[in-house]
Amino acid sequence: MPSSEAVESRTVRVPTRRYFATSPFPKIKLCSDNKLVLAFPSLQHINERSTGAAVCILESHAPHVENKVRGLVRMVQVAPDLTIVDLSIRGLSPGTYHATVRETGDISNGPESTGGIWEALKAKKDGTACRGIFGTVEVSKGGVGAVFLDKPIQVWEMVGRSMVVAKQQDGKFDKDDPDTLVGVIAR
Repeated sequence: MPSSEAVESRTVRVPTRRYFATSPFPKIKLCSDNKLVLAFPSLQHINERSTGAAVCILESHAPHVENKVRGLVRMVQVAPDLTIVDLSIRGLSPGTYHATVRETGDISNGPESTGGIWEALKAKKDGTACRGIFGTVEVSKGGVGAVFLDKPIQVWEMVGRSMVVAKQQDGKFDKDDPDTLVGVIAR
């Protein structure tokens, strides 16, 4: 006869992802306090738990584009000043694209209403690297690109801002350009 003893069960969902030869595979560990931890072997001094996460769905605002959603950015803060960024895009023309975090989260006019690059003026004044410039991603002939980055930022600083992925880093964007993507960073 089966035992009537209550058994506690937990389901942990881990998002699937593609890793590339240059990216380390994370180690997954369940701590004694029942927190799931992803540890990246190539990074040193990582906290035992994530301190924040965010996501950004990247869309084209071009009216003639049928499938508007063309990318996803996942961000996980793994230390007080270290955030892992996983950016993947598809359906774009081949070439180099720049990923930038913008001053505002206003995407009512696509990339045209997002404002300047986050902290660009502060970086220029201080003579430091701009934290709003995330880097570049190469899109293949098949229209697919992905990059895995680590940035010295905290997730809460970006939530509510927008991200633009475009062939140009800054300047006047065209919301009718099918290769310019925009989204709002959210938790």
